[in-house]
Amino acid sequence: MPNVDANLPKGLSGLVDLPKQREQLLNLFFNGKGIIRRPGVSTFTDSETVPVPVEGEGITRGAVKWVNPGTLTEEWYQVSAESFIKLEEDGTKTVYTPSIPGTTRVIFAKTVDFLVLITVGGNTAFYFDGTTLTAFATLPASGFRDVSVSENFFLYVTFNGSNIQVSADTTAEINTPDIVLGVFNPEDLPDKTTGIFNDNGDIFIGGTESFQLFRFDGSIASPGIPFAKVKGGTEPTGYVAGKTPYKGTFAFLGQPTGEAFGFFVKTQGDSEEISNDAVFEILNNEYTVAELQDCVGFRIFWKKVEIVLFTLARHTFGFAEGNWSLWQTGVLAQSGTANWRAAYPIFVYGKYRVGDTQNSRLGVLSNVYKEFDDSDITANLIEWRMRSFIIFNPDTFFQLNYIELDCLSGTGEIDLDVQPEEIVGVIGLTLSKDGQIFERDNEMVRSLGDLGKYQTRVRFSEYGGLGTYEKFLGYELRGTAPVNFSLEALDFGNDQ
Repeated sequence: MPNVDANLPKGLSGLVDLPKQREQLLNLFFNGKGIIRRPGVSTFTDSETVPVPVEGEGITRGAVKWVNPGTLTEEWYQVSAESFIKLEEDGTKTVYTPSIPGTTRVIFAKTVDFLVLITVGGNTAFYFDGTTLTAFATLPASGFRDVSVSENFFLYVTFNGSNIQVSADTTAEINTPDIVLGVFNPEDLPDKTTGIFNDNGDIFIGGTESFQLFRFDGSIASPGIPFAKVKGGTEPTGYVAGKTPYKGTFAFLGQPTGEAFGFFVKTQGDSEEISNDAVFEILNNEYTVAELQDCVGFRIFWKKVEIVLFTLARHTFGFAEGNWSLWQTGVLAQSGTANWRAAYPIFVYGKYRVGDTQNSRLGVLSNVYKEFDDSDITANLIEWRMRSFIIFNPDTFFQLNYIELDCLSGTGEIDLDVQPEEIVGVIGLTLSKDGQIFERDNEMVRSLGDLGKYQTRVRFSEYGGLGTYEKFLGYELRGTAPVNFSLEALDFGNDQ
């Protein structure tokens, strides 16, 4: 009988060409102790006695929390389709004019006086003072790619990557954000500027082949640009997209000079790659450069775990406790891929509020195991999946009679008004002799047990046993029930 200690996967790993080494967590993640499910999404509703769903004006293109200078309260703002909206905790929605044209992502930057929003790749930008939304009087013909703020100066990256445009000082609304103080080109290398990030006062300006470090320098006499380059602050990792705060610095999708794409965390004087082999392979084999440039990054804290997420056209990668997982919306075919549709999580009014990348739904990240409320109760199910393997000693044949699973059971967390009884409360198991073929036609399905039966252990066995395996046994577990697992959850054995 094989001796297996920690037999559940901690994340996504392994190459397509080496199927016996591939592991996967889908809609689950490793929290440092075990495998737990990702958050679900409850529908955002108003505060009436009979709550009514509150929707945006269309797909969410960007979102931000901002303390309104007029009310001195934190407020949730979105660009929803072509509308700039404010959403209050009680569900009240305010739609401002003018409209925000286009379908591309919107990036925000803020001071205590102004909220600035730019359309990535569009030739529009706006500023908001808490009451009035105003279009920029002038801006470059190509528009902006990115924006950040330091010491009440807004710094805009032009979309064509030629330079950084700096606003005048907007302290106490002396100047508006569209008044240009000056323009500078930050790069030591002849590459295009692609992004900007303020990390506790350090201004990191990314190019296609490098990052450069700048800091605010108030001693520079007007009309000069009050930002000075830090000597020795250039390092050869280019910025592509997806910047997000993480671990006291920031994470991003990047590309070292002359090399392939990967995810990185900015460190002191360097960028540390956090992509593993599986993530690297997906990025570089399944995506075009244009698709990678549309990557959106964000961070949440869930169950006391800091999680950074990167959403692309067909995948959402989650990174927590040094391990990767995949997050997706919908129940798909075994080989299907999709991203997580929860758009731009913003912690406001005491919870994470989200939009949707495909329609006007608004939601709240919750411990539920569903995505919004829907008349089609199968449409909002969250399917989790884990795939891994065990390796026996060389030249060993193992007669497998049963697999026993120790997981959360008997909790009564299943809501039959949301999830139909015939497809919840069960776990499916599929086995493989080569790590490549997992035949769903031979899937075994077992119950999680009734309410209150907390000691239930899920046992998979068949008359005549589960087969004979040489050196290797691959397995896939999946379900839609809300379960968590310890790392030593599986017991492989025979009855002899």
